[in-house]
Amino acid sequence: MNGVNQISIMGMGLMGASLAAGLKDSAYSGSVIGWGRRDEVREAAERSGWFDSVTADAAAAVAGADLVVFCLPVKAIGEAVLALVDDFKVGAVITDVGSTKLALGELLGTRLAAGSVSFVGSHPICGSEKSGFGAADACLYRDRLTVVCPGDSEVAMARVSALWACVGSEVVEMGAREHDVLLASASHLPHMVAALVVRAVAGEPDAIDFCGTGFRDTTRVASGSSAVWADIMESNREVLGGTLVRFQDELSGLLRLLDSGSHAEMEAWLAEAAAQRDEMVDNSRYLD
Repeated sequence: MNGVNQISIMGMGLMGASLAAGLKDSAYSGSVIGWGRRDEVREAAERSGWFDSVTADAAAAVAGADLVVFCLPVKAIGEAVLALVDDFKVGAVITDVGSTKLALGELLGTRLAAGSVSFVGSHPICGSEKSGFGAADACLYRDRLTVVCPGDSEVAMARVSALWACVGSEVVEMGAREHDVLLASASHLPHMVAALVVRAVAGEPDAIDFCGTGFRDTTRVASGSSAVWADIMESNREVLGGTLVRFQDELSGLLRLLDSGSHAEMEAWLAEAAAQRDEMVDNSRYLD
């Protein structure tokens, strides 16, 4: 990564720690600085060997960075960037790993437009229902897709794209609005549905001991960070609302099928869904 002698990672949970681990396993030869609030996280980061230094001082963490990556919940990213606006190095590029892009891009694009730093939103489409430093995986970003949202600076875009390529991601450029619409269906809806299934089953306590692997696999993502997902819901509420209405239409159709459909119609409905699912998995390079 030309011109990137220091990368600062703000937040050392799953995404931030995995990025540091991935950089350590890559060809990147610059320094990696980690920032975190909690003593135990900083201590674990220091022991890991993935960071050249770790600090609880956010201003000190970003002061010398050519590239700053905010690995925080979406709402916290905007607040943190604006709080540090006078501390970034002149010419620094700021990016993030947030799952929604439009609201954050509009906020920071407006506030940083006349400044000496650039913001380029990015979203690595990967993760886990696990969270925290202990869940870090050096291969988390490898062979995964990362969306980078075009900005005003080609240099900044190139720097952010090079970061994700360095840790093994395939990078695709996409507008923030288009990203949020697509991810509402591909990522946000499945999480909401998993949470709904958990809540519905929890309302029948006697059923819990009879839940098998189908329940476990269908609801896995519902164990994700509630803080992270509340931010996603809030920052993409309009698009997600429309996606949930489409889901509601499908659910209404299923209820009508149960009420008056024949066995053959039920079987056809299930077969169509199975075929659609198989086709989606077969045609995706990232579903394994």
